[in-house]
Amino acid sequence: MMMLRTLLFVVTPLAVLPAAAHASAWLPDGDDVTAPAPTSDQFAATREVVAKMQQAVAAGNADAYLELVDRDEHEWWHEQKAWAKDIATKTPESITITTGDDWTLTTFHDTPAVEVSLTWAWTPKADERVAQPKEGDPVPASRERQLTFRARFLQREGGLRYAGEAWQLVEREGVIVAFDPGLEKAANAAAAAFAKIRGGVEVELGLANGPIVTRTQRIKLYGSMRHLQHSIYPSYVFPLSGWNEPNEAIKAVSKPDATERNFIALLAHEYGHVASFELGPKANYMPWWALEGIAEAMVDAHDPMLAKRSRKQVNTWQREGVLAAFADLADFEKVPLKLHGYVYRQGHDMIRFVTDTFGREKRNAWLAAMSNGDTIEAASEKELGQSWEIVQETWREAIKILPEEPATD
Repeated sequence: MMMLRTLLFVVTPLAVLPAAAHASAWLPDGDDVTAPAPTSDQFAATREVVAKMQQAVAAGNADAYLELVDRDEHEWWHEQKAWAKDIATKTPESITITTGDDWTLTTFHDTPAVEVSLTWAWTPKADERVAQPKEGDPVPASRERQLTFRARFLQREGGLRYAGEAWQLVEREGVIVAFDPGLEKAANAAAAAFAKIRGGVEVELGLANGPIVTRTQRIKLYGSMRHLQHSIYPSYVFPLSGWNEPNEAIKAVSKPDATERNFIALLAHEYGHVASFELGPKANYMPWWALEGIAEAMVDAHDPMLAKRSRKQVNTWQREGVLAAFADLADFEKVPLKLHGYVYRQGHDMIRFVTDTFGREKRNAWLAAMSNGDTIEAASEKELGQSWEIVQETWREAIKILPEEPATD
């Protein structure tokens, strides 16, 4: 059963916003979007910034790259800091960034701007978590990746700064959806879906009276998984449909004809991440399975069969003797690809077990303790009144019992 929202949304028709209709830093000034192409000097200046971006990425120089990035929009700047950290630790084996010929001169809230398509071609550093071919196996296809999108550069004091995609937008009370060309219908559906899942997530995590309820949530819709992966960081190669990290927008892959129903579970999960990061300054350092488990638990109100599917899966793993140790599912940077499914299903079932056994308030206190720096052992003793080992032992007994299947005619 869905929980009632405590912050009411004004229901208004959704549409693509005129460029000057909202005071967000994401919106260009509408009167100038048909301005002539940049001058030769502006063209050259943009090309120079792009060349410096390529040079910084190739060298793994995070500081040099960030010097070229615009800092005005909060989520974009935090996303780019994570992106830059990645190039420093997992520098691509090769990288080229080239400009298209579709130049436009515009303004972005009274700031001169240049828009042009960028084509990125890069070869990510090999990830040890991805199984490598054995001797005698067919040689894999090239790992090189390529992506093109329209980008924006803003004229700031000291020169042009890279401001990311030149997004199109839709808006509703409390949410702005930025989207790739061709995803207008999906963006409207996503905004409507978000209004339906938001309140339940905030109530479930005990945040209905917190500052999160008054914030405008940013959502970005990508027309391809490759585009979403690139936005996270260059080395990211794992399949995914959505993403969120602290201070970043919710990101999702979308088809042009996606409906409100298509977004409900995805946004409930991703907003579960947004909300869980409110539990404490170290929330993102909780075990990865706990972060994904609580996000999956936010979907339960919209998909009553999800918990049963998770329980059935962990029951199967237990019977087959392949259940993973939770310690092996804790570190996002180390969990091998073959265990990613365990992170979600096993994590979801454990969170459900803690909720059913100890209650929602104690579960939230347990998560909050870890979000404020406690180890899972200390948090379990303090908030659940049991050692983490006993909690796991009790859970292992519980998963032997499958939930009843719904009656059928």
